[in-house]
Amino acid sequence: MKKIIYSFVGALFFALSVNAQEITVKLIDNKWDGGENAQGFTEITPNKSILKGDKVSVSFEGTTAGSDTQLGVLIVETAEDDFGEAQWENLTGWSNQATVSGGKVSGSLSFTAANDVKKPVICFFLSGDDFATYVDVELNITVTCTAETPKAPEPGDILELDLNEISNIWDDCGTYEYDKETHTITECAWSAAGGWAFWTWSLTAGNTYLSASDFASFTIEFEPVDFQVQVVVQTDDGTDNGENHQSVADAGATSATLLFDDEEFVGGIVPDIRGMWVQLGEAGSLKITKAYFTYKGEETAISSVKSDVQVENGVVYSEGQISVFDVAGKKVTEATKSFNMNVLQPGAYFIQTQEGSIKYWKK
Repeated sequence: MKKIIYSFVGALFFALSVNAQEITVKLIDNKWDGGENAQGFTEITPNKSILKGDKVSVSFEGTTAGSDTQLGVLIVETAEDDFGEAQWENLTGWSNQATVSGGKVSGSLSFTAANDVKKPVICFFLSGDDFATYVDVELNITVTCTAETPKAPEPGDILELDLNEISNIWDDCGTYEYDKETHTITECAWSAAGGWAFWTWSLTAGNTYLSASDFASFTIEFEPVDFQVQVVVQTDDGTDNGENHQSVADAGATSATLLFDDEEFVGGIVPDIRGMWVQLGEAGSLKITKAYFTYKGEETAISSVKSDVQVENGVVYSEGQISVFDVAGKKVTEATKSFNMNVLQPGAYFIQTQEGSIKYWKK
């Protein structure tokens, strides 16, 4: 099983050709949000067309006559929208900076393309009292813009989420806290939620959510607590509120998994996901250790589910070999004639015997 980090993150990609582009960016006096700024931008050329889902990295270095400082830097989509109007869609946020020191300028930034990007530009700016020192200043830089298409995952691979990106989804009690160093959520009982939101909006695409068509399940792992923990996945049903799907782990559990082939997802069809979050059965704290989607595929260990398997008080009986798999299709254990499921950690499992296969929830 391979792991792919999602942080709006990536790990395994097809290597593509790299190109370097020599450009000059001249900053000018620019009125912006009622203030004055030095700002300049130039279109950049990636190594290939930037498609939705691509991981894009931009690096630059060069020279300038400007004084030592930190310049803000953005990558912006400027292609026309469906109405023929030029966009100005910030693709990288506001936190990236270019360093100017001793007449040299350098920096890098990256993003995951939420949609196709047709006309990217690199934009440098300086705001505040010192903006005038960069009016009419030129940056002579070499820019490399590389777009990489993620390698297709295999069945059982996981897409791991960045725990530092957990945020407050909602909080009716006003007590929500999240410690990014320890990855610990503090909430009141059932009336707050910390997790991930994937809804975005653009002029060309409208609302876009995380596509879940390739996933078999979503799992959150955590340190055990003495109360219930609920994981919720909200899917897009065409309404403002969406549709929530829940899986509850009992006190003492170390994970909660929501299977996307469950009865809630009719026919195994999973709508786009708007977000996922955690709720606590009692007011308290929960330390999250891992969160991930598991990819589905035809090459899974369990291909069919039958009801002829004998299970009594958690013990599986068979005339032959018993194989137990987790939701990713990875074999957990095997035995002959009988196996006690009570020795396993709480969660969802698939049991395969010569009599058939079943999905089994260990509480």
